[in-house]
Amino acid sequence: MIKSMLGISHRCTLLHALNIEPTKMRINNARIDFFMRLMDNEYTKYVILENKQTIFDEICKMVDVNIDDPAEIIIEACKIEKVILKEELKLVKCNNNYVKIIKNIFDSKDKTSIPKQLYDVLKF
Repeated sequence: MIKSMLGISHRCTLLHALNIEPTKMRINNARIDFFMRLMDNEYTKYVILENKQTIFDEICKMVDVNIDDPAEIIIEACKIEKVILKEELKLVKCNNNYVKIIKNIFDSKDKTSIPKQLYDVLKF
């Protein structure tokens, strides 16, 4: 009932049951990883800090920090954001009964009944 009120589809639980990271979360993780690799290199760090209208601005918006903050604060915010995204995914998988039901369906290994059981669980 809460999922329908929030407009969240039951189909997203299939991704969690299969240990597939949602696309938006995967893209945000990739952006943060890329940014942190760029900041590890002195030359790219200098270029990014001098030209703040590139990926730097996007990352600052993503981790909710001011663009004028020192680079060290932004890097720490990126690390925190990665931990938050990871824990958020774990929390959704652990506290979701649909994920547990779907995992049990796949554990049954009965290929003929899996599609019907999945349809029954995932239908709207």
